[in-house]
Amino acid sequence: MISISSILGFASVLAIFVFAILTSTQDYMLFVNIPSLALVLGGTIGSGFVGYGVKTTLKSLLMILGLLKADKFSDKYLLNLIDKIIEWNKINRTKGHMALENIEVPAGEKLLKDGLELVSSGYDKSNVEQILVIKSHAEEKEEQDYVNSLLSLASFAPSFGMIGTIVGLVIMLNDFGSEVNKLGVGLSIALITTLYGILLAQILFKPSAIQLQKRLEQKIKKDDIIIKSLSSFQDKLESMVLRDKLTSILINK
Repeated sequence: MISISSILGFASVLAIFVFAILTSTQDYMLFVNIPSLALVLGGTIGSGFVGYGVKTTLKSLLMILGLLKADKFSDKYLLNLIDKIIEWNKINRTKGHMALENIEVPAGEKLLKDGLELVSSGYDKSNVEQILVIKSHAEEKEEQDYVNSLLSLASFAPSFGMIGTIVGLVIMLNDFGSEVNKLGVGLSIALITTLYGILLAQILFKPSAIQLQKRLEQKIKKDDIIIKSLSSFQDKLESMVLRDKLTSILINK
């Protein structure tokens, strides 16, 4: 499924910007300057490589495209997951933990699969919780790095826009006293690079980082539901008690 809100958000901001240009001038190519874009975008991504490494920076940029898809771990998904866990808890109470070996886990739920294997293998409550927490935190740290990488790119982009401004001014001053059109080239680079830096930061990198952070928070909720439920399977709680315990995670976080 696609994310309607993400697509509408990106499209509306871009449409407003294009509308402002179309209603202000007939020379639209004034706002297209490949060297300026290369300076800002190349410098921003290059700084990201230095700060977070090539792999993390490139993966964070690819994850921007992933925002066009709907968040997998929506509240509806988490409520359905709780329903499944309640059913598995009934199996655990009536048939024992060995019966959990035959449970079919939803695709992509590695933490859940690992947790059920631990429970069905007879691991005690504290060990199940400890192992799952370690695995969850490792994944959380990796995804938090992607968020932080995009936030860094959002701070780098305007800075490289200012660098481009200085470059343009140097070119303009160097041509001072010559033809007027040469002065215009330098001034154009000076202004366009600043514009590109701000646009990349405020339209692309920063909103994407905020959206990724929100999706990470949903994943943390999901992991917490899995950890809290599977670590309490040995207690063989009543279904109503377990459901209240798990749904409180959705409310409190």
